[in-house]
This record gives sequence, C-alpha cells and structure tokens, in this order.
Amino acid sequence: MTAAATVGLVSERARDRTCWLAAVLVVLGGFFIWGLGGSSAGVRLDADPRGRLVVTDVTTGSPAWSAGVRPGMVASAVDGVAPATGMHLPIGQQVRLVDERSGQRVELGSAFALYMLVLPALWGGVALLAIAWAVRHRFARQEVAARFAAPVVLAAVTPLALVPAAAFGSAFTLALTALVWPMSIVPLAAAIVGEAATPLAVRHARRVAVAAIVAALGLAPLLYVVPAPAAWVTVAREVLIAIALLGPVALVTPARLREGGAWTLSAQPVVRMVGLAAVASTPLVLRLAVAAPSAGITVVAIAVWLLIGVFVTRYAVVPLAGLVSRAVRQRDLVAATAEVERLRIAADLHDGPLQSLTLLAYRLDAVGDDENAALARDVMTELRAVTSLLRLPIVDDLGAGPALEWLTTQVGRLSGLDIAIERADTGRPPLDVEHAVFRVAQEALANATRHGRPPIRIRYEAGTSRASLTVDDAGPGLLDLSALADGEHGLGLVGMRERAHSIGAVLEVAGSAAGSRVSLVWPAAAS
Repeated sequence: MTAAATVGLVSERARDRTCWLAAVLVVLGGFFIWGLGGSSAGVRLDADPRGRLVVTDVTTGSPAWSAGVRPGMVASAVDGVAPATGMHLPIGQQVRLVDERSGQRVELGSAFALYMLVLPALWGGVALLAIAWAVRHRFARQEVAARFAAPVVLAAVTPLALVPAAAFGSAFTLALTALVWPMSIVPLAAAIVGEAATPLAVRHARRVAVAAIVAALGLAPLLYVVPAPAAWVTVAREVLIAIALLGPVALVTPARLREGGAWTLSAQPVVRMVGLAAVASTPLVLRLAVAAPSAGITVVAIAVWLLIGVFVTRYAVVPLAGLVSRAVRQRDLVAATAEVERLRIAADLHDGPLQSLTLLAYRLDAVGDDENAALARDVMTELRAVTSLLRLPIVDDLGAGPALEWLTTQVGRLSGLDIAIERADTGRPPLDVEHAVFRVAQEALANATRHGRPPIRIRYEAGTSRASLTVDDAGPGLLDLSALADGEHGLGLVGMRERAHSIGAVLEVAGSAAGSRVSLVWPAAAS
C-alpha cells in the first residue's frame, strides 16, 4: 500500500471514529442538560403595589423567552398560584400574560410542549445510535454504508439530543443549539460533495455547502440582539442547513447524469441520487419533527417518513437496483467474453501466421534471399506487437505504467509522431483497472495519431486505490462531440465509455480548436 493510499484510509477511519464519538457525546450531553435543566420556565414574577403579578425577569433562550414573554407583562390568570414576590414559574404552569401597552397575550402553558419530548427524544437518539451501529457492521463491506453511516448518525441524533436544550432554555443552551446543530452536518455535507463526478461539480457543491453552513453559524449572535422571539432567525438557520445538505445533492445529480458531455438516463446514477436525497433529508425531517407542537405530531412525522422510505425503497430503489445489477452483470460478461476472444485470436496468430512466417524466414535465409527474409521478420515483429496488445502480458506482469511506456514507444515508432509520457504511479491499482486504463490509452492514441497533431502527451498517475489517465494532442479531432456518436469515431468512443463504466471510472472527452483531451479518473469519487 502506498503512502497516499495509507493516508487516505487512515483519514477515512479517523473521520468515522470522530463522527461516532461526536454522536455519542452529543447524546450524553443531552442527558446531562436534562439532568441540570431543573423545572424553571425561565420567568420571574413579582407582586407590584397593586397586588398584581408582573414579569420582572426573563432568561434569554428559555421557553418563556421563546414564547415572547418580556419584562413588564402582567399575569392576568395564574392557575393555582397566589401572588408572591420573587416567584419563578415552573415548566408546565398554565399562565396567561398580557402586555398592557401593546395588548399582546401569551398563553405560557402552550410553550412547554417540548418538555414532553425530552426523554422520548433522548432515548430515540440512543436507539438510533444502536441501530446505526448494527447496520454499519452488518453492511460493513458496502461502499454506501462505509461512507455515509457515521456522518448520517451524527447529523440525525443531534436534533434529538438538542431537545433538552430547547426545553430547558437558557442563554448557554441557546448558543449551544445555534452552534452544534450546523456543525453536526459538516461531515455529511462533505460526504455528499464527495459524490460529485467531476471537479467542477465538486467545487460548486463545496461552495454551496460551506457558504450555507457559515451563514447558519453567523446567525447565532442575532438570537441575542434582535427583538425576541426571533423565530425568523431560527427559520432562516433551518433553511440554510437544508441548503447545505440538499444543495450539493442538486449539483451532484446533473454531473452524475452527464457522461462525455451528453445527458444519459442510467439506472445506477438515479439509484445513487435517490439514496443521497434520502440521506440528506433524514436529519432535516428529524429536526422538523422535534420542532412540532406536540409529541403526537412528532411521532406521526417520523412514522410517515419511515413509511415513505419503505415505499420508495420497495417500489423504486429496489427495482432500479435490480436493473443496475443485471446491467453490470451483462456488461462484465461482455467484457470477459471480449477478453477471451482476444486471447483466442492472439493464440491463433501465434500458432498460425507467426509460425509460418518463421519457417518462411528460415527458407529465405537458406536460399540467400536476405531482402525478403528481412521483410518476413518485419512482418513477424508487427504480428508479435499485435499479439502483445491482444494479450496484455506486460500489463499483467509489470503494470499499466510500464505498459503505457511500451505503447508510447511502439505507436511513436510506427507513426513517426512526437509522443511523450509522464508517470507518477506509486502503486498498482487492481488488474481490471490497469487493463481498462491501457485500452482507453490505446484507443485515445489511435485517435490522436489519425486525427490529431503533435505534440501528443500522456499523463498517468496511480496508486493502490486510485488511477488517472490523460491523453492530450494539439489537433481539433474531437471538436464536435456530437459527431462522435456516429461514424468512424463511434465504436472507439463507445468502447472507451464501456471500459470506464466497467471499473466505475469517469471518462471525459473534450475537443476544441486548440486541441483534444481524453481523461479517465478511477474511482469516480476521486475526481
């Protein structure tokens, strides 16, 4: 394993461990806040000279503060409470408060609905952690589970664990909610951005996610300076968080459905995008559910989301996944059949024409016909080169890097063109990836020598878990990409695309008046 691959693997494992640890700490923090929350609603009442109960103090961020209670309001109805000085209302107390100047009325008892959600939300977070941990280990070898399990768990348990902070509100818990909730979605947003198929899509998706998260964090100070209840600040924060998660999905989807500059409706990217949309929406749905005015609505909202997930999985994702699996099996079968046919042709060439040419060269030498004997040996050399290209022994034995150098030398010698190669392969990817890289380079060089102009440059970078190939030339041979669908270029482009699909790579073909480029990146997420 190369240093780069080792660093990447360690980084991914460190990210997962950090997300799981953060999720556990967030849930434990919720229980801690619940234990320290006490029973105060965050409002103090004192008796004025006329014997009325007047609000003299409201704790910033408390349930009373969020409900719109402000100093100076008069308690017009306090069930079961006698006027007293310095009284702190308990959570759940039914109180009607009136602002005599503006006429604003607040029914304080309705502000304590979240109090009933505290323990169900906390234990729901614990259950979610346990289920996610079991699912993660059950599907440990699946790419989606490995990449998204930890970030989704962290983003999903955070809204549940923050319910005590909202129910037992204070200035501290208000700041905690404003900072922890946006920060908890950062790993999930990063994982979604990593699904983009092109560097341009990665940049755009990353900018949207970063801008939305930074803006959501920047709204936190407004909760303390704007007139409360600052409901619009909270709503704006939730909208920004939704943009940070769903915006990258919207930008990743078109990039996944565009291949070689053309739109394609393939089952595989559709299944992946449906999964991404569900993953991004799950923490948003949980956040919306715990913000409901009653526990019943919360349970119904979560149940509806689960039913939608089951329905979509059963009647959309599973059929599409089956279609993808059948298509992949058929594609692999075609590729394997093609390789077997190439080996058969190579063996026939070796056992037939090459043996006959060898005998012919010996006979010509025996009769002194040196000129025709040299010509026969030249034909033998070309046939051996063709046989090597069909069998790819150099790729199997030495790897794609040395094979590309050999290919560059052969094509340059036969075409007489200036062809150069740059290598940065510190390790060998899987053999099927090396075969696909070599075949794509072979077809790209053929196009460059027939329709391009020198200089022709090849750039190959590889490690045990990554590979990229770029073939550039100075000709306008690939200027009109729409023309590649038909005519002499069509089969070559189709072959390159099939090779890229067979290994899960991204193939980009671009042409301009300044030159043409063929680019292959494996895996697709590495782009």
